[in-house]
Amino acid sequence: PSFLVNPNVSIQFDLPNGINVPPGTYKLIFWDNSINKMVNIQGTYPAVDYLTILPVPPSPDVYEPNNTTAQAYSLPLVFQGNTAIVHTTGSNNHVTDDVDYYRLDFPYDNNFIYRLKGRMYDTGDNSNGITYTNDCIWRFTDNVIPWSQPFENQMGTPGGEFFIRNGAIWFYVQSAFAGTSGTYLLDLEITRIPAMDHPCGAVELPVNGQVQNGFSNVSASASDYHEPAIPPAGDCNFLWCDTEQGPRAAHTIWFKFIAPASGKARVSTCGLANFDTQMAIYTASNCNDISTFAIVAANDDGNNCSGYTSVINAIGLVPGQTYYVLIDGYENATGDLGILVKDIGATDLEDVEAATPDVLNVSPNPTAGLLNIQIKGENRMNMLKLTDLAGKQIMTIKMDGPEQYYDLDMGHLPNGVYLLQVRTHEKLITQKVVLQR
Repeated sequence: PSFLVNPNVSIQFDLPNGINVPPGTYKLIFWDNSINKMVNIQGTYPAVDYLTILPVPPSPDVYEPNNTTAQAYSLPLVFQGNTAIVHTTGSNNHVTDDVDYYRLDFPYDNNFIYRLKGRMYDTGDNSNGITYTNDCIWRFTDNVIPWSQPFENQMGTPGGEFFIRNGAIWFYVQSAFAGTSGTYLLDLEITRIPAMDHPCGAVELPVNGQVQNGFSNVSASASDYHEPAIPPAGDCNFLWCDTEQGPRAAHTIWFKFIAPASGKARVSTCGLANFDTQMAIYTASNCNDISTFAIVAANDDGNNCSGYTSVINAIGLVPGQTYYVLIDGYENATGDLGILVKDIGATDLEDVEAATPDVLNVSPNPTAGLLNIQIKGENRMNMLKLTDLAGKQIMTIKMDGPEQYYDLDMGHLPNGVYLLQVRTHEKLITQKVVLQR
């Protein structure tokens, strides 16, 4: 296109109909008809400058105004079966400083927990076959965890997914680079799964010693997500039996409880299940991140428990802290079960026994590193376990055979107070140990 300008005034021009050319940088040439030459703005030669044509910014999308969490656009959640697909069809950052907020609301359902997967389609990823004009980043929060780290495309959470029982999740979208605008698509997939399949859907158990019935692992499943938390194979009293040939976890269900003031609790399916159970107790800082799970105790076959059911007498728990309980079936076993959690801090210790000199001798205590352990009478040690006072497992030692004496090397551990648990055939004996150099 060409146009005339007045040489006696500053050069200003207006093209009310625009310029019908693609966006880009173009040469801008000024021609002086009086001398039949190109001139630059100062009237001298050469006469080439440059003009950048920007794309026309898009109009605000149908989700506006959604520029704050309070204005977040509520996306509809409609399930086909147990899956819902949610798209922000036609979404854009219509100006360079535009940010967009969305939210999804998850109703409470006693039977399900929601698994969220998400990704961004933009100029960096148009693998869905549609062209987009902006490069974006996105985050999310459920107002329990802080805003996530920014994601460019695929959701960057552990396993590429996030689990929520109920409530709302907010999403935030902005341009990846300052001064840009254009179109994008936020793509969300939500799946309803059985609630107890995941620790975020764990059923909370009262610590009252009463059996809670009506549970089953028949339709439960397990995924690679659980693998870091599965107890290692070993002695059936302290771990999960090393005789298991199938998957270490196949039909898992989750419970949780709050540790009583005594810091001692019995968790039991002993005689309460019609299948061979396996049990483990964990601490965790984030139910959505299995890498934060630390095993406290495990049991496959409880002493005197019919049907190879399980019982754990957990001590050294932190009062008021939430602990997670995983139940699985040995060799893929499934069935119905009841479960109880009981405070054993007062008088009901059953097979948990505090060490006394006539039962167990631990010396020197405090120790500088080497601890001599001797069990008295006809008792013999099958396994030793050392934990910190929060219940975190430090080491487990399985005896080759029943032993009366054992020298435990603690020289590699930091100074502090530890809890020694000695397992015999009939009981669990506990003793506090002080490591002090």
